[in-house]
Amino acid sequence: MKKEAIVVAAGKSQRCGEDKLYFSIKGKPLIFYTLERIISVFNSSILVCAKDKLAWWKDVPFALKVVAGGAERQDSVSAGFSALDEDTDLVLIHDGARPFVKECLIEKVIEEAEKTGAAVAGLPVTETIKQVEDLWVKQTVNRDNIWSIQTPQAFKREIIVSAYSQGYKDGFFGTDCASLVERAGFAVKIVLGDKRNIKVTTQDDLIMAERLLDV
Repeated sequence: MKKEAIVVAAGKSQRCGEDKLYFSIKGKPLIFYTLERIISVFNSSILVCAKDKLAWWKDVPFALKVVAGGAERQDSVSAGFSALDEDTDLVLIHDGARPFVKECLIEKVIEEAEKTGAAVAGLPVTETIKQVEDLWVKQTVNRDNIWSIQTPQAFKREIIVSAYSQGYKDGFFGTDCASLVERAGFAVKIVLGDKRNIKVTTQDDLIMAERLLDV
């Protein structure tokens, strides 16, 4: 089964105050750490970046197919689909802002997706979860079956492409790839994720990322 990875790196970093993916940590951009993990597993990878960053990627030390992203994350992932090889059977999608993903987690998600068609990394929620409206608590949610979902997420090509097509047809935009797959009626399997697989979205996260590199 031929596999390709799509790394999504087209966000605007509004919460971080600057383009976090290009922030230098210990001498190289944060996105490079992510790509090193992905490329160690995949022979072919696609990087989806902001349109104004296309020129920046011309001289990077990675063998990548680079395409411009869209207005929403969903549009950027869809742009990545357009760069897939014709004979690719399985697609793994990963956030460029998750530089600490372990190779073993990538491989486990791939293995599960090969068996089931759709698999995502996630962690069971340990904090108390409350539904809130206008800063008033409405109810406490039973967390027994609540999981926090990460990337990587992997899917058989026909499943993810079909799910995206259905989402666009219905005007539905999901917060992750799996939400479109679920909505299209496909089952999604969870693979136990990793607490270190953080998504860098704020300045505090950048500080944490620097510390994790020292561990």
